[in-house]
Amino acid sequence: MGFHTGVTRIVPGHLCPCETICILCFPFDKGIVMKLENHASQIAVFMVVYNFHRKHMTLKTTPAVKAGIADRIWSIEEIVGLLEKREMEIAA
Repeated sequence: MGFHTGVTRIVPGHLCPCETICILCFPFDKGIVMKLENHASQIAVFMVVYNFHRKHMTLKTTPAVKAGIADRIWSIEEIVGLLEKREMEIAA
């Protein structure tokens, strides 16, 4: 069960205890919002690495290759390149 902060819907079970306490006790300010954005970015990068780069023992390949989304295992350099490209698009 989540609670509504007025800015976004947060489910406490998906945040570390420190962030949950910050959200519950203090109004949103720029620092806390940035902390949540950083957390979301970390999860996104982890999911890309997990699905496109990391070879799984049971599949013998990545989930993306097994599902037919990718034709090969992506290198870390390719993933970093995507991140840099996205940052440049945001900055422009």
